[in-house]
Amino acid sequence: MGGSGKTSLATKFYNSSELRNFDTCAMVCVSNDYNIKDVLKRIIKSFMGPEHEQYMSTMDEYDLLQYLTKLLEDRGCYLALIDDIWDIKAWIQIKDAFPDQKNGSRIIITTRNKKVAEMADDKCFVHRLRFLTEDESWELFCKRAEPTTPNLKKLGREMVGKCRGLPLAIVVLSGLLSHNMSYDYWSKVKEHIWRHLKDNDLSPQIGEILSLSFNDLSPQKKDCFLYLARYPEDHGIDLDELKRLWIAEEFISEAEEGEGVIMEDLAEDCLKELINRNLLQVNKLLWNGEVESFRVHDLVRDLAINKAKEHKLLVVSDSGKHHLLEGQARHVIYNDIGEYLKLDGRRFDASSLRSLALVNYSKLELKEMKLLCTRFKNIKVLDMISVGLERIPEEIGDLVHLKYLCLMGGESYSYGPIEIPPSIGKLKKLQTLHGGWRTYYTVPREICELHELRHLDIEIRGSLNIGKHQTKLQTLGGCRIECKEWMKIDTVNLTNLHALSICDREEEAEEGYTLESVANLTSLQTFSLRFMSVNIPTLKPLSSCNHLKSVSLFGTLKDPSELCHLPDSITDLSLSFSELTEDPMPILGSLSNLTALQLAFNLYLNKMVCSENGFPSLQILRLKDFVDLEELEVEDGAFPSLKQFQTLDCPKLKNIPVQLERWVTDFIS
Repeated sequence: MGGSGKTSLATKFYNSSELRNFDTCAMVCVSNDYNIKDVLKRIIKSFMGPEHEQYMSTMDEYDLLQYLTKLLEDRGCYLALIDDIWDIKAWIQIKDAFPDQKNGSRIIITTRNKKVAEMADDKCFVHRLRFLTEDESWELFCKRAEPTTPNLKKLGREMVGKCRGLPLAIVVLSGLLSHNMSYDYWSKVKEHIWRHLKDNDLSPQIGEILSLSFNDLSPQKKDCFLYLARYPEDHGIDLDELKRLWIAEEFISEAEEGEGVIMEDLAEDCLKELINRNLLQVNKLLWNGEVESFRVHDLVRDLAINKAKEHKLLVVSDSGKHHLLEGQARHVIYNDIGEYLKLDGRRFDASSLRSLALVNYSKLELKEMKLLCTRFKNIKVLDMISVGLERIPEEIGDLVHLKYLCLMGGESYSYGPIEIPPSIGKLKKLQTLHGGWRTYYTVPREICELHELRHLDIEIRGSLNIGKHQTKLQTLGGCRIECKEWMKIDTVNLTNLHALSICDREEEAEEGYTLESVANLTSLQTFSLRFMSVNIPTLKPLSSCNHLKSVSLFGTLKDPSELCHLPDSITDLSLSFSELTEDPMPILGSLSNLTALQLAFNLYLNKMVCSENGFPSLQILRLKDFVDLEELEVEDGAFPSLKQFQTLDCPKLKNIPVQLERWVTDFIS
């Protein structure tokens, strides 16, 4: 059954450090509605990285099969997780791409179909997931909604019993009940479940519990939940992207902002409630334990799609389903944009469209892009993250209502930076400008006219062109600003900037870079510095950033005393390629709020000492690629809050301090 934990178990196994012997790994979801060519492309990208998209642009299905086989023959021992195969035909179409070289390579398949499991391979091992026992079910339920009185416990056990050991039903039920621990509320939920109960069929019960959880949301949070229907099945949903889209779609408005509370904070609260109700699941964690992305279970996604269509909030469409578009303000188009653009006014009113997302595309013709800008002049959201395009037309400036613009990031047809045209300056309402992964852009000086801009999240080559009136800017994070360009900016008015990422360019690096202007960024929370060719300058300006929480320093930091300038507000810190010759632990141990610390790629230190009572709040400690580290000494009282100690490639560190032994966990990449 759906919701029994197949994907959760397989993913946990896939991410385990016990599998480090595999030279290369990939994980993809096939699902019920699949395209083999698309599946093969996603497998290749999972093995090799998104940059391989450009090599596959002209390949047909046969070419992709041959290409994947050749890649795996050259990559050694591989692990592939093929999730959610619904019929044996899908497996038969791709299985020959996986060469068996008798080298320990392995393939994991998850499926709801017993025949797929039986026919996948005559040597395969089949693990059929069982339902949870009564005690296991109750233990899972109590992790989120443990009853506080005997009466609630009795009610809870009765409801959990009707979930019949299905994990998804149990966690959604616990999420529904956890926010209201009153007897009356729990009784009403139980009565509703009992009315729709069918003893021999679990499916209606899951649907009812999901519907109950949805109906219990506020109108605002219902819209936010239904918006999840825009994402493909098992897609990893980026945390920041989703919050910015909710804001651009006006599910969360500027009128709700108060003193010290901004729209992004309100979006974060909404996100947390959906997670607490188990309508969103954590997909991937960052090294510091923070959530990087989410996913939606396919049964939950089915509910979102059906309700979104019913509420006329959003519709997902592909070839042959364009009849669904009528009356819908938000369109998600999966393929055949040419056919979509040819639809006449009888199918839908182009002037009423407010949001358009193009998903799973490889290339968009320039004439199609121009037509899109001409037809849909009232849209507020345009997402082209999976689209490849030769250039951005001037007509993009005609979409004057845009609040969110995600530029193409699919197949790269330009090996140099993509030029954003001057007409971008006409988008006076734009809040977010987002770019594709490993895609570079040049920005015109007109970008300084975008006074509503909150998030500039693109990789920029050349001048940054930020103006003194762009006081609402919060993010210059994902774009890695070149240091020589950053030093040209007057930062006095950037008091709302929360995230900043600065780098040097190896071919243009020069001494004399400073971070003095960073001292003006009084709201800065996340700071990343990547210097490959010159030493990291003094960190003293960071001492003025009293809200700073996350710092990542990549590059040579010869003097560990520079770390004294880090403010006490810091909660997570990563130091890579620092080339430290003196032990940094005495200084770092004094940061009272530090909860996560990562030290990586240090060639010179052979001993580190964690001082008595040091690191009072640290929960995660990671050491990676310390090739000369022989001894790690932990004095009494250090690390009282530690939960995880992870090491990777520290060949000379033979003995783990006894104080850390119980906290050793898998290294999360």
